[in-house]
Amino acid sequence: YEMAFTDKHRACRSGGSKYRTNGEIFANTFQGKIAECAACNFFYRFDNSVVPDFETYDKGRWDSVDLTVCGKQIAVKSTKHFGQLLLLETKDWDSRGRYIPNIGISTCSYDYLMLVRITPSCEDLLKQRRLLYSEQIDRTYLHQLCCNQIWEYDYAGYLTDEELIHVINNEFILPKNSILNQKTTMDAENYYVHAADLHLIEQLANAFE
Repeated sequence: YEMAFTDKHRACRSGGSKYRTNGEIFANTFQGKIAECAACNFFYRFDNSVVPDFETYDKGRWDSVDLTVCGKQIAVKSTKHFGQLLLLETKDWDSRGRYIPNIGISTCSYDYLMLVRITPSCEDLLKQRRLLYSEQIDRTYLHQLCCNQIWEYDYAGYLTDEELIHVINNEFILPKNSILNQKTTMDAENYYVHAADLHLIEQLANAFE
């Protein structure tokens, strides 16, 4: 709530032009954080120091890495339960697979990128109540709404840093304004990987074991 409603989060995505309302920022941020919690559930058996990071940062600053597991750096990405793509905004990544905003500041390379699908959709919950495009939402009401849901997830899969570099250098790109699912317009240019092409999460378990 603090990240969305106290001017701590950027209104536009990297390379994007669409202004996001605070309701949209909350939905996106909440989904991402729930995905990190789901990832912690998976990795805790290998490293019991793994916990979600709920610290908030001022606009333009963020945590350098989502999770560190047994010395490996993990970036966690999220999508809705029907999502079939891992998407990464092209403006954020260089040809060496480094996260550009963190270069020279903190961790900018990741050993693995993990995709987690979340249900229900926080966007849809807010949209059904005509709150998604709001700039202010009562905190108590929003808390109750979220806590009254049964949040579920599945691990769509993962890719390695070497595979990310391959995706970038071979320009697996969805252009800005391209259409997904005949209804969703891409606000920014993104690198993409089909969920079906990701490694099964069990293979990552084998690597850590």
